[in-house]
Amino acid sequence: MFPPTTPKLCFRIAHAVLLVAFPLVSSVQAADPVSFDFGTGPGQTTLGDAGFTDASAGRLTISNQADSVRFESAANNQSGGITQTFDGLGGGSKTDFSITAQFTLSEFYSITGAGRPGGIVLFANSPSVADLNNTGLTVQIITRNTIGNEDLSITSGLNSFSPVNSNTKWGNAGLTQGDTLELKVDVSFSGEDDMVVHATLTRLNGAGGSRTASVTTSASTFIGGDHFGFGGRLRQGYTTDLDKIVIIPEPGIFAMAAGFAVLGLVSFRRRRS
Repeated sequence: MFPPTTPKLCFRIAHAVLLVAFPLVSSVQAADPVSFDFGTGPGQTTLGDAGFTDASAGRLTISNQADSVRFESAANNQSGGITQTFDGLGGGSKTDFSITAQFTLSEFYSITGAGRPGGIVLFANSPSVADLNNTGLTVQIITRNTIGNEDLSITSGLNSFSPVNSNTKWGNAGLTQGDTLELKVDVSFSGEDDMVVHATLTRLNGAGGSRTASVTTSASTFIGGDHFGFGGRLRQGYTTDLDKIVIIPEPGIFAMAAGFAVLGLVSFRRRRS
């Protein structure tokens, strides 16, 4: 039999939860956000200093520029990217988080065939071309045969032609050379095994506004991987300049626990008054 619940007991329980929850919330929020502003100029960081691994195996040329990291290819359909691990993300962990990347389509020609000039890599198994291509999820732009026919797609790996969501086309405006884009991806978990991935692609210059894509999928299928970053499967003549990546892990369950504890304390104090 459980002992009878009293206001004094409620107070002690709430106090104990607060003592545990607040340090945990503080520790999570202390790393919020993790921001990488790429480049060799003042206040910016190089690829190596930012802790990212070049996962291209020489298939793409990835180089530090004055205000970006540049991705370019000397041949068609070459995959590559940059990744690293972050505490609490992936590796089986169900932590809500968001990743935002800003990048410019510096060279973006009308080339027959499909290409992927840029996208955010989620839950890849390792910093290798094979795992970028075939593991985790990639939220990416896919051009299909002609410029102006771009999709925003969520795919199983960088190389997949089978999106796990319905493609969201940019529409008649089309993307063009010189466009600067912001891609924001929010990942959240609910239920026993649901993972929701919601992406918003916004053109920061000119007309065109935003496009979105979302999918609810099995968390256990993807969250084993723990490498995150940015990549592409570039065709010859494409150049993408990555300016910034911002990663924000959410406090999640610890913030909820603290909230319930605060409610308990407020309720108790109101009863006393």
